[in-house]
Amino acid sequence: MVKQMSIYSPSVSQLLTPHAGSLKDPRGNIAIGDGGEVYRIVTSAGLEDFKTVEDTGLYAHLIEAGKLIAHEACAPQNDISNSQTTRLLSHPRIPVISYPYEWCFEQLKRAALLQLDLHLESLRFDTTLSDATAFNVQFIGARPIFIDTLSFIPYREGMLWAGQAQFTQEYLNPLLIQAYRDLSLSTVYRGSMSGVPSKWVRAITPVRHKLSLRYFTYLFLPDVTASRAIKAGPPGQQAVRGKLPKAAFRYMLEQLRRWISGLQTKDRVSAWSDYTETRSYEDASLSEKRQCVADWITHAKPSMVLDFGCNTGEFSLLALASGAQYVVGLESDHKALSVAYDAAHQKTAQFLPLYQDLLNPSPSQGWASQERQSLSERVAPDFVLALAIIHHLAISGNIPLPRIVSYLTGLSKRGIIEWVPKSDPMIQALLHNREDIFATYTEQVLENSLRQNGVSIQAKKTLQNGRILYFYAPA
Repeated sequence: MVKQMSIYSPSVSQLLTPHAGSLKDPRGNIAIGDGGEVYRIVTSAGLEDFKTVEDTGLYAHLIEAGKLIAHEACAPQNDISNSQTTRLLSHPRIPVISYPYEWCFEQLKRAALLQLDLHLESLRFDTTLSDATAFNVQFIGARPIFIDTLSFIPYREGMLWAGQAQFTQEYLNPLLIQAYRDLSLSTVYRGSMSGVPSKWVRAITPVRHKLSLRYFTYLFLPDVTASRAIKAGPPGQQAVRGKLPKAAFRYMLEQLRRWISGLQTKDRVSAWSDYTETRSYEDASLSEKRQCVADWITHAKPSMVLDFGCNTGEFSLLALASGAQYVVGLESDHKALSVAYDAAHQKTAQFLPLYQDLLNPSPSQGWASQERQSLSERVAPDFVLALAIIHHLAISGNIPLPRIVSYLTGLSKRGIIEWVPKSDPMIQALLHNREDIFATYTEQVLENSLRQNGVSIQAKKTLQNGRILYFYAPA
């Protein structure tokens, strides 16, 4: 028997304002409380469907399975900034919100499979999903979870898949382009936010794949049909006709799931995915570095670590083993990022690797530049790991060293920075055929910049290879 959810009535005394990221849904919005609490405002437009789905037991079933974010009913004590509100739900907070354009191939693939699994399970409860946006999936560590409770609506026999085009653009097309052509679409996806148009996929798909029944059924035919409907008349005047029996609906979802589960990317040639194997420093120095990082994190006991240039996740996982509660790793190399995610998934670690070009991180964008938040608005670390990264920002990116230190200490007043001297082979490689215009890239400038940003150097360790680790904390 499905376990029913408990009901409680906490005090909601603050005024709640809908979050900009959920304003497009007339059935309900997300709101953040003064203390960071997460609420879902269910409006009159979504209440009937919500109660119908709730009565089927689907919510309780999916929550118990860990596939849907939990919710509990609240009893607000005052006006919550929405006269149409008829129900208020409380959700646990996701540690860090991420977006599809920040995921590696395997993360997007697992999110797509979760979306399809939820749809298949919902049909067993005579419900369906009203949309299929990838932004409705989040990651807690390496585990994907669905967060939009109000996406579930009652199923009526013969209903078509309303979210098929959305699923194709936001899940299937990005996966196919990466699998077929080994293209990294993070920047392109970020620019469109609605996914990848099917015409792009059609333009670059190898002929042998275009001849497959899957390609014709799930990509070519829906795209051609949609194009013809647009040419036939103004939007809104061309109603979609036809019926889809539930058995056929399930078959379509199952076949699509089978296709996606078998997609793989080709092995990329990566400069950094085998970084530790290239031994840019001696084994003894690497051992020293690991020990220092482990000891200092054990001492700091951070709740959330932000690991800049996490590479394959070696030090992110070390941070967790040393007492950190949660780690977000940022990496611009897609192969290294995939390796890091695989490691996090295999260990079921509280480690979330994300794609970020630190010279061009995810900005605020969407409606009024508020719909999707910038990276710094979503991540609130209490410890920063900047291992073998600042020389890339300073030498390759031409970012002044004081600016780099100000950025890192602005995110957290505690952390570890690895200093790489100009004599190091890695910097010599970066300076090859370049004029050395980096007069301020010195150890003294680094130490002065740390002090000027309100932190003190708690510990300093010179490794055998000449690199230096700095452990800093509030002055």
